[in-house]
Parts: sequence; C-alpha cells; structure tokens
Amino acid sequence: MRADELVKQREHLLRGEEVKKFVWYAADLKETLMRVHRQSYTNTAEDFKDSELLLQDFIRRYSDETEEIPLTTENSRVFL
Repeated sequence: MRADELVKQREHLLRGEEVKKFVWYAADLKETLMRVHRQSYTNTAEDFKDSELLLQDFIRRYSDETEEIPLTTENSRVFL
C-alpha cells in the first residue's frame, strides 16, 4: 500500500518528459548493444569494424559534435 501511495504522490514525475527521454535512451542503448558483435577472431581492429560504427552512431545521437569536448559532466544527462 505504501508503494502505491508513493507512486500516486509522484505520478506527475513518472509521466514527465525526462522519464520519457530516459526510457527512449535506455531502449536505444539496449538495441544498439544487442547489435554489437564480433565479426572474426583474428584479434585485430577489424574484428569489431561494424560494431564500432554502430557505437559511434549511438554516441553521436546523444552528444553535441560542435563542441571541442562533446561529453562532459555538464552535458552528461540524456537530452534528445
């Protein structure tokens, strides 16, 4: 009962925009990581060539490439 009461008190936070953005980010991260795989076992950089591109694309979606250092503690929150 206490958990239901707490959820009811904070329901406006659960339905807020930041929670929606986080859920979207978490689903995108999960899908991206599911697609990462090792292509061969030659122990070279070529083993993860396609996976590296997938991860770079993911990082670009959630960072600002126009900055000199795109990932800092100031902009580390998930914003779409």
